[in-house]
Amino acid sequence: MNRRDFLATGSVTIASLALASTAALELTSTSGMTGSGGMSAASKLCRATFAQCLDSVFELHHTILGPVNLTLSNLLDRTAAERNEQFTLIFHAPKNTELSGGTFVMAHTATGYFPLYLESAGHDDKGAMFRADFNLGTS
Repeated sequence: MNRRDFLATGSVTIASLALASTAALELTSTSGMTGSGGMSAASKLCRATFAQCLDSVFELHHTILGPVNLTLSNLLDRTAAERNEQFTLIFHAPKNTELSGGTFVMAHTATGYFPLYLESAGHDDKGAMFRADFNLGTS
């Protein structure tokens, strides 16, 4: 990798992190996600937490589209090394939702808010599908 490519890649990464941070700050200030009774920063994100959220709605905060409701429709276990848990989450977006992959601020009453990288997983009869892959260390 040459210096120009390195700097371009680094700039995109920094911009993505700034965007996610800005969205998280906007989310907490506009939707009251801090304080008693509201959502807070992400709780422990792990397979068990997401398993409890199957078939429930997560709110994706998009800078242009605004809030988009995604339903967690599937949790796929992956083969993991010792002391790791690997799994994939499959979300469904409402029909006719045009959303490209990227890092978004997600919110759910069970998890709080957190940044999540989603990529397209195709379409089916329910609408557009998005996936998030996890490889988490366990103790």
